[in-house]
Amino acid sequence: MKESTKYINAAGIAIIISAAALFDGQDVLAQKPTLVKDHVNMVSYTIDNIEYHSVRIEFLPFELEVVENKSNISKKDVRLPEELTVECMGDMFSGTKCPVGQTHPAVITRIGERAFKGDIETDKLENISFPSTVKSIGREAFMLSKVSDVELNEGLEYIGDYAFAYCSHLKSIKLPESVRRLGMGCFYNSDIREIDLPSTLESMDGQTFRYCGMLTKIICRATTPPTIDDSDFGYIEHVISGMETQYGPEIGKCIIYVPKESLEAYKNAPGWKNFYVDRTVEGIHFFFDGIRSIEEDLPNDVSAVSAEKNKGINYVIEGDEITVACEAGDRLEIYDTDGICLQRQTATAPANITHKGKGIRIISVNGKSAKVVL
Repeated sequence: MKESTKYINAAGIAIIISAAALFDGQDVLAQKPTLVKDHVNMVSYTIDNIEYHSVRIEFLPFELEVVENKSNISKKDVRLPEELTVECMGDMFSGTKCPVGQTHPAVITRIGERAFKGDIETDKLENISFPSTVKSIGREAFMLSKVSDVELNEGLEYIGDYAFAYCSHLKSIKLPESVRRLGMGCFYNSDIREIDLPSTLESMDGQTFRYCGMLTKIICRATTPPTIDDSDFGYIEHVISGMETQYGPEIGKCIIYVPKESLEAYKNAPGWKNFYVDRTVEGIHFFFDGIRSIEEDLPNDVSAVSAEKNKGINYVIEGDEITVACEAGDRLEIYDTDGICLQRQTATAPANITHKGKGIRIISVNGKSAKVVL
């Protein structure tokens, strides 16, 4: 276990976080951060080149935000901590709400604007996982970064404008069953190939997948088609009409999978209906059925069918990716053959948790284990 890393505190709060919370792939054991009673009166603090600010301190737990990092992240893998311990210091915390010297928990609730915005030449960050307390991701939070594996938490509700724009290493992502809205240009001009949109999604703010020419597979689990417009997929309607060139997913290659009961709704909904084409334009007949059923056309989807059972663990393997079906409260751990924990997560609600990699993996759910090859 690595030693704890000393803090620079935020707005009268003394904080320390164990270095194991931000790991390099060799040390990933969980450890609750310990308290340091020193005090430096600053409005922000930095740990391993990651900067934080306090968001709300009137009620417990205190809320923190990851803010724009002026220097490049030195680690390839980052796991943001589930909980921090804070000590109230200074006059602003006097009184019954938070007496000086009293300790309280603090959690990260926001990934702020440009928090991990990348530098193509020097940025090292590739993989990141969030604690279960994050509610929103700010504008341009990962724009231009090299991030390729993002583990988003259940409870996340909003992903901001251009949050993953120009992410050339991000090939696929699954949004948790809590996300309600995607900001303008959320994945603008990224190299994303596949995306899994949750049943909770209500709307996109425009140009979400514009210039995503590599996108070929979209799963949208919402029974009511989320509110979008023609710009979210790069004006496919305009391309069909011969008004402009391709500015989004390629017609004829990108397929959207939706709940069987909602097929007709998607085929008639603004923005979505452009993936079902059956018309003649200037004497040329266009037909493309790009809206399919999850239940009938994705037989390996663990949300639609019963997954394979192996020693009490439900999972499906596709290439270098394994998806494990977990119930609320299930604790999933994934190890390599050297015993290094590569992923650890507790499901707060029924969820399909994915892991990508190559080689042998030991999958453990609530103490039951299975060996798989990816």
